[in-house]
Amino acid sequence: MKRFVTIAMAFTRTAALGVIAAAALTALVCCLIGWHTLPQYGKALLGAGLFIATLGGIGFSSTNQLLGSPNFWYAQSVMPGSLFERWRLNMASLHESLDVTVLMIACGVATMLCGLVVLAL
Repeated sequence: MKRFVTIAMAFTRTAALGVIAAAALTALVCCLIGWHTLPQYGKALLGAGLFIATLGGIGFSSTNQLLGSPNFWYAQSVMPGSLFERWRLNMASLHESLDVTVLMIACGVATMLCGLVVLAL
């Protein structure tokens, strides 16, 4: 249970930092293009959150397509190393890709929620 709490806290911290970075970058872009009102910033946050979540979804679909491709598995079969080493490498890369995908989707949704809060003000 303690390990789960540690992992959840690390994920939450990373997602919060991603949302802060997205909000800061959105604020910078809004200032550069001349959007200085709160509703304009809220709409920009909604757009940025949708963009981030979409990138996460595209990453998820492309990972599944790559790992399901016969060409990918053939290329893996002629790699040096044993079958177990190649399988372990594939599973490790799949896990890392899914982590980034979930993190990007969570950051995108949280950024969109921040945009809705700003629009409600």
